[in-house]
Amino acid sequence: MARVSCLPGLYTGNSSMPVITPVSYVKVMTTTMNVNAFQDYALSELKLIYRLLHAQLPQNTQLMDSQWLEDLQVYLQRQAAKEGVDVSLHAQWATWLNEGANLVGL
Repeated sequence: MARVSCLPGLYTGNSSMPVITPVSYVKVMTTTMNVNAFQDYALSELKLIYRLLHAQLPQNTQLMDSQWLEDLQVYLQRQAAKEGVDVSLHAQWATWLNEGANLVGL
């Protein structure tokens, strides 16, 4: 099964209970899907879908094994990096995902 690679403070793991693990790097990986297939969609739509699915991880832990969600995360991380975002820093990654909104507590 696939495993979603997460950033600091996000959920990771394959057990029924999510484990929060800080990560100080972005996992470089090859995926089963060509992540460039996402380029046909608006970046704002992809960010929205990612945020909505990611918010469901605690209630739907089976999403953590989704290869599609992992591919989406990789694609978004690459796009963010192209825009100068250090995706290993949760505050920068979250701000970018939220269209520049400053999130309280980050």
